[in-house]
Amino acid sequence: MKKQPLLLLALFLAPFGSVSAATTLITPTTITYQGSQQALGNPTALINGSGLSDPAPTLANYTTATHGSAGDNGFNNIWVTTDPGAGGGDFFADGGLPQTFTIDLGGAYTVDGIVQWGYNFGSFNANQAQTFTLEFSNDGGATYHTTLANINVPHNGAANVADETTFAPTNGSYIRMTITDNFYDGIIPGGDRVGVAELRFTGDAIPEPSIALLGGLGLLVLLPRRRA
Repeated sequence: MKKQPLLLLALFLAPFGSVSAATTLITPTTITYQGSQQALGNPTALINGSGLSDPAPTLANYTTATHGSAGDNGFNNIWVTTDPGAGGGDFFADGGLPQTFTIDLGGAYTVDGIVQWGYNFGSFNANQAQTFTLEFSNDGGATYHTTLANINVPHNGAANVADETTFAPTNGSYIRMTITDNFYDGIIPGGDRVGVAELRFTGDAIPEPSIALLGGLGLLVLLPRRRA
């Protein structure tokens, strides 16, 4: 009978440690470009919904949201680099550098996926970002505790819609995102630049310690003490 309070406490706390599928499409609050090869657009265009058919997509409907990208609305709703080769070729082989951004998620999350609407002109081109390195921080970007390299976001074959991939759930409030490759292969048109139209992440908010949780921990005082 003495084990019953401990069992009740375990059952009470179980939901706080449970793992489930992502419930939120995370829209970052700020994004800052840390390079010197930006050609067109502004990093803010990657998170403000500009160019999207639904400027505030959710986890329930983002797969049907389309992006006008460069072909429909000028270059005010995308971000893209210069062409270091000055006339086609492979951005990275021609002297292009990895492209880095610092992203504030606006809160603490367990992040498990990245979603991007690719830079295009009405059809898929190799300028679209493909491979990412993601570094996670819990202290505003002062230090990064986890690095996930070679995160590939495959293109699904349809222009103007979201491409996505998942990865191991990782906690953080800031992400340092580095684009390390585009889709250049010498066959698909483009590849002399690197561009993104819109960016989101998937995951779950990490709740603040709640009264219910503190109350559950308070049950510890009710556990029977071992007698000498």
